[in-house]
Amino acid sequence: TVFRGLNLIAGAVGKIPLKIHRYTDDGSEDATALPTYRLLLKKPHPFHTAYVFKHTLVSNALIYGNSFAYINRNNFGTPSDLMLLDNRSTHVDYHNNQLIYKTTIGNTQFVFPYSDVLHLKGLSLNGIIGVPLLDVLSNAYGYGLAVHRYSTQFFRNNCKPSIVIELAPHYKDPEKIKEFRRLWTEQHNQTNAHAPAFLTSGNKVVPYSNTNDQSQLIESLEHDIIIVANALGVPASKLGSKQNTSYSSLESESTAFLQDIDCWLVQIEQEFEDK
Repeated sequence: TVFRGLNLIAGAVGKIPLKIHRYTDDGSEDATALPTYRLLLKKPHPFHTAYVFKHTLVSNALIYGNSFAYINRNNFGTPSDLMLLDNRSTHVDYHNNQLIYKTTIGNTQFVFPYSDVLHLKGLSLNGIIGVPLLDVLSNAYGYGLAVHRYSTQFFRNNCKPSIVIELAPHYKDPEKIKEFRRLWTEQHNQTNAHAPAFLTSGNKVVPYSNTNDQSQLIESLEHDIIIVANALGVPASKLGSKQNTSYSSLESESTAFLQDIDCWLVQIEQEFEDK
């Protein structure tokens, strides 16, 4: 569910073209003459297309709370390429009242000024660094894992026993009960699955009734999807939930989804314009 949600948001953002515009007397036009125009629209880095670059940038910001890309500039100060940095080895720090970025590439540590690093943030409590999604979902994950363990055991055991054998009152000796279980299992193992059942006097077979709905398994799994959808800010129906959508059509739901991810588009636009 989390993987689907991440790919949904990052994929939607990655598909939207990032263009540089020049204001004119008649409004604005594409600034195709600028060297950074193709850099942002087509090829930010020799190893990445624009889609892959934006998809990775947003994915990392969602998962880790932060994503970073180094702006490599030529001798004239013009950006020549944008290099994605490893989130796990990149950190924000202060030096002389200035924000700087420290990162390790290979075995070498680098220090970059604030103006040379694109930094997208997830939910932030101080405006400097974002909170990892895994931290936000930690309690939900614990709940979901418990449900997963239960459902795995539930289905491994064929969901339910098909029958219950009610023993006669005189079966009080644990050894007699154990012997009865052994004989029954031996008689009705896989090789004798269709053999007729014989019961001693006073014992009877009762059908066992218990459904997934009664054990609230399906509702629990559905609840897990809704928790993740709320944390990511996407409609639960897009993550596989069977919950009835409040939207009148698929088109209106898609429009609402674009409004939900608009915060990422605004952040990208402002961060790229700033740096």
